[in-house]
Amino acid sequence: LTPTTRRHVDAILFAHSSRRPLLLESPTGVGKSTLVAYCAHATRSPLRRFIMSPSLTVPEFLGRDTFQGPAGAPGPATDDAGLVSLALGPFAFGYYYGCWVFLDEFNLAPEAVLQCIELALDSQYLHIPGPFRTGSRHLQDGGLRLPMHPNFRLFAAQNPRGAVFAVQRFAHSTALLSRFVVAVWEPLPPKELRAVVAQHLQAGFADEAVRGSLATGLCDAFHTLMALPMPEDCPITIRDLIRAARLLCHFNREHTAGTCKRFPAAEALEAVGLMLGRRFRGASRQQVDQAERVVRESVAQALGPPTTDGGMGPMTADGSFRELLALTVDTDEYVLRGLHVPDSEAANLSGGRRLFIVTERVVALWQHLWVCEATGDPVLIIGDVGCGKSEAFRAYASYRRQSDRTTHPLTTVTLTPETEVADLAGCMLPARHRTTERGEAGDLVDSAPALQADLFFGDVALPWVWVNGPVVECFTEG
Repeated sequence: LTPTTRRHVDAILFAHSSRRPLLLESPTGVGKSTLVAYCAHATRSPLRRFIMSPSLTVPEFLGRDTFQGPAGAPGPATDDAGLVSLALGPFAFGYYYGCWVFLDEFNLAPEAVLQCIELALDSQYLHIPGPFRTGSRHLQDGGLRLPMHPNFRLFAAQNPRGAVFAVQRFAHSTALLSRFVVAVWEPLPPKELRAVVAQHLQAGFADEAVRGSLATGLCDAFHTLMALPMPEDCPITIRDLIRAARLLCHFNREHTAGTCKRFPAAEALEAVGLMLGRRFRGASRQQVDQAERVVRESVAQALGPPTTDGGMGPMTADGSFRELLALTVDTDEYVLRGLHVPDSEAANLSGGRRLFIVTERVVALWQHLWVCEATGDPVLIIGDVGCGKSEAFRAYASYRRQSDRTTHPLTTVTLTPETEVADLAGCMLPARHRTTERGEAGDLVDSAPALQADLFFGDVALPWVWVNGPVVECFTEG
């Protein structure tokens, strides 16, 4: 907590004590979500977070029918058969049960959703359209009329309309804004930004002077990048600086653990330059190279002159990537052939394996992928159609699995404009048939390992079972 973030915390706690909804507006990375979560934890208030979008519908936001247990299962309303009940959406759940509700990307929400919020704040009751046939004392005119819990608190956050997705960001009506306390937060001043980065460097550097020097180098690079003439606004935020700090800590931990004899300055500079410099998507190759050079020079100055006591850096995977330029390596799916391998050496493509040529550009990409894998950061590869993005990543995954058999196989999902959340997270699928005896669930759909083993509630067999989607499976299985 810096002086600026302490003032932000005071604003959130004041909204909590005064029971006024709070709307936060600031650029990305200022800490809106983190500070609301921090204050919810400090006040021991349950928190429900929901990210708004232009495609959000009122039933998704308030609640809709889902398959549940038999009659009498928990929930405000259940049908006669007991197989369908209302699952409250995040706003309705917090409104009725007394949680903090945090609505992110508030100015991306459609007007119909905002009108529901406005009416609920005014009337102290939330109306969920029906019809609901039985099961709730809050039933009125075929719908539900839920009272506001005294502990309910509403927080909303949004980026300025000039930011990303500016065309889709709506200008709120005066009537809606009048129901909120509006707070506009500016980015952290340079001194506090350095203090935050220095705190994150504590995980890898015990020397306070070294932490301060590295934090200054990263922040100087950040402010220099913001001043560069680029075709887009600077996409780097405090989140990226914290990732870069984690990366430097990773290298230094490898050094102190004895993996290498010296701190691998060259490898660390290259990795941090890749992480920050390639954030500029609309820039030319020369502009990206300039951005990487700015980062490397700033951090190099903070690291001081390199040592010469020998030893290799910890990026053994990166070293082997460069060695691949002169090698031929067989994996389960590919024959990886280096660009400098003599043409006289024939590749063995038996077993349906494909030939993949390892070039300098592939080595640079794989180095970037390895850095992000080592620090747990997600990767977005951008390139023209046919430039080899998917194939290069599949070959990387195959090589990593060949090097370390504990690595899980790659899961590939192709996204289209028609892809739905259920395609990634999972959904309810019908069982082929069911019986009335407990434990005889019958034949199920083909994805049997992902199905819930117990398809019964009491003596009632459910005709539907939950199947995890590919993202949930990978998320849970590592």
